[in-house]
Amino acid sequence: MQKKSFENWTYEEIQDVFSIVKRPQLPLLTNWLAAVHEPEPARKLILDEIQNDLIEYANAWNEDELKMCFISPLITLVHYRNAEYKIFTQRNISATFLDLDWELTGRIEWLISKGILKPKQPFFCLHEYKQENRLDSDPLGQLLSAMVVTQSLNQSDMPLYGCYVIGRFWFFVVLEGREYATSLAYDATKEDELLSIFSILSEVKEVINRYLSVNQ
Repeated sequence: MQKKSFENWTYEEIQDVFSIVKRPQLPLLTNWLAAVHEPEPARKLILDEIQNDLIEYANAWNEDELKMCFISPLITLVHYRNAEYKIFTQRNISATFLDLDWELTGRIEWLISKGILKPKQPFFCLHEYKQENRLDSDPLGQLLSAMVVTQSLNQSDMPLYGCYVIGRFWFFVVLEGREYATSLAYDATKEDELLSIFSILSEVKEVINRYLSVNQ
């Protein structure tokens, strides 16, 4: 049995080993990116504040500083708290694919999932945030490997939504069956694109709620 952690996968290896195909676009991704959710005035003020910090320090922050000073406040503003799901962070997950003779394992950064003490049915993965001036691995490959494991653990045909961040740049990914598509980069230092990031992250709640209303 071959075994490899998320951090050692490239997106090309994930495509080859798990027969996943990249599409130029998928309707689920197109609809997700088109969502519009305006922040309330008080939240817009905080968005402006953390954006100013990002503009000043994007080139200097390390990964922890990026997480604590920008990503975490932004996620808090989106407000994912719900009786049906919650945020989990730094959780170890793994899956064995006997037919392929592979075991994937790793620690996922952010996960929105059903469950209280541990994730039971993940919906959204924010995996991998890199400081802007250092890229020594393949963040898309790491995200896809985490999504493949999550998909296996869910044991359903539910599509998965994901995201990875490189400094000021945000990329959104949908995995549907054995097909995936990625967005272009959204630059969080630009006001209109930060509002788009906020809208896309906010739409995750609507996607989950729609799924749960049909599958309860």
